[in-house]
Amino acid sequence: MKKLLLIAGICLLLSCSKNSGSDVLDIGIHLKLQNSAGSDLLNPDTNNSYNQDKIKLVYLLDGVEQYYFCGNCDHQKGYYFFERDNRYVMSVFTNFEVQQDGTDPITYIQWNETDRDTVQCHIKRNEDGSLIVCTKVWYNDELVWDNDGERYFTIIKD
Repeated sequence: MKKLLLIAGICLLLSCSKNSGSDVLDIGIHLKLQNSAGSDLLNPDTNNSYNQDKIKLVYLLDGVEQYYFCGNCDHQKGYYFFERDNRYVMSVFTNFEVQQDGTDPITYIQWNETDRDTVQCHIKRNEDGSLIVCTKVWYNDELVWDNDGERYFTIIKD
């Protein structure tokens, strides 16, 4: 799993117009999505689940929204799904680009035409750009991960 995330991160770096020169890119998050009854909203067999093929990632780059797409990457839309403990988990490659105004990069998850959530990651970089690591994650302005353990959390949507 870690090798797959590293390979996808490298593809993400190669597809960007800016050359970050990063040797270590650790920006991925994993999330479960369920309703208040505990139903897995990423499982296609669940009623009212989200259509995995229709989900889009949007990066906010210096105030401009850009849909993520990497044509030569294994996960062209910047995310993939896997099963863990009989639940579907979404792995997301979050925006890590330096913002001109100094704010932390924002990734929008567009679940469908009317439902969108915001992921903001605090990114730590060393001076030569060889290390890019997510150290905090906010989901819809709520701190959900603070550099402790795996970047893995559950989102409740009703």
